[in-house]
Amino acid sequence: MKVLFIDAAGPFGGAGRSLFELMRELKKQHFLDVKIVMQQGTARHYYEKVTSDIITVPGLTRFDNTRLTYYKGIRWLVIIRELYHLLYSVYAIIKAKTLWKEVDLIHVNEITDIIPAIFAKKLFKAPLIVHVRSLQRIDKKSLRSRWLNSQLKKAGGIIAIDNNVKATLPHNLTISVINNSFSIHQEERDQALEKKLKDLMPSSLKVGFVGNLHYMKGIYEILESISILIKREIEIECIIAGGETRSDSKILKYILKRFGFAQNMGSEILKLIGEFRLSDSVHLLGSVKDIGSVYSNIDVILFPTYYDAPGRPVFEAAFYGVPSIVCVENPFPDTFVNGETGISVPPKNPMKLAEAIMYFYENREEVLRMGLNAKDLANKNFVSEKNAQKVFSLYYQILNSIYK
Repeated sequence: MKVLFIDAAGPFGGAGRSLFELMRELKKQHFLDVKIVMQQGTARHYYEKVTSDIITVPGLTRFDNTRLTYYKGIRWLVIIRELYHLLYSVYAIIKAKTLWKEVDLIHVNEITDIIPAIFAKKLFKAPLIVHVRSLQRIDKKSLRSRWLNSQLKKAGGIIAIDNNVKATLPHNLTISVINNSFSIHQEERDQALEKKLKDLMPSSLKVGFVGNLHYMKGIYEILESISILIKREIEIECIIAGGETRSDSKILKYILKRFGFAQNMGSEILKLIGEFRLSDSVHLLGSVKDIGSVYSNIDVILFPTYYDAPGRPVFEAAFYGVPSIVCVENPFPDTFVNGETGISVPPKNPMKLAEAIMYFYENREEVLRMGLNAKDLANKNFVSEKNAQKVFSLYYQILNSIYK
């Protein structure tokens, strides 16, 4: 089976890691012939471990109708960038058609990447599978929402990564809920990193953040909450593993931040650490390949994003018996159970985040109990082998319905 995957993200973040895990397992289990069209970025390093059939372009057009970052006000200017990327999108898909002739299926890694996926569907005349990884904007009056939903109706299959995401999609669509996956691999051990983490204070509560350094992932709230606890003379250390998603010039960074488009914090974190006097308590690791060493040496994972959804680090850490603190108002039990696998707090609230961290500090037995519950949930819903088989079964079902 030959499948064309489309990924317009570029940087190796949560969506890229999820796609990498899926492709690797599909190729291992079912000898899938993987083809990839992607935006240039760090994800390519990982995708090359799965296939050499990769077409990379500077940009692929995206259409953002997610709950938090849909186009409104000044954000409409983002359309200029997406129209510019349309040229690369057309070029990439035409090149894919020229090189690979035919594919059995097209799998777009995120609903925001729907534009190049629609073009690929028309050119290859193959069924389209749309992966939905983000909470969608619910507005029946919106022309954008109605257009996007009409495209979903034409898709051969729709995959929602959890029930939180499914709840934001039209109820009249057939949606397969297949959770993201994670495999514990030891091929990228970093002994220097392991030693550094082992040298942390034995008695401290160690909290961690894993992911790209975005404002909207609650980095500022994490640092302020740690500052609150340090002032109370609490023994706590915070490990931050991640980097910026892109490197822009100083002028472009200023423009993006001025108009509210920038999310990267990067060097600003160092400034905040200085202002909060956290240099002895916050450890910046940068981008980390040996993610297992991070999870193995923290007590609690922090994921206080503004997105109202549990992210990949929550279930990745769970495989290591690590509970989480998240910002999810109404979590579904397939991903997170408040008070059982972790604690949910309101977003943009450093004081509530500090209180949740303090709860784990004062109740170390709860770290163990919730961590074990989180591990049980991870083994139930987030195992790569199981979820790759579910995706392959969907592929088979779609093709069977066409050619039977």
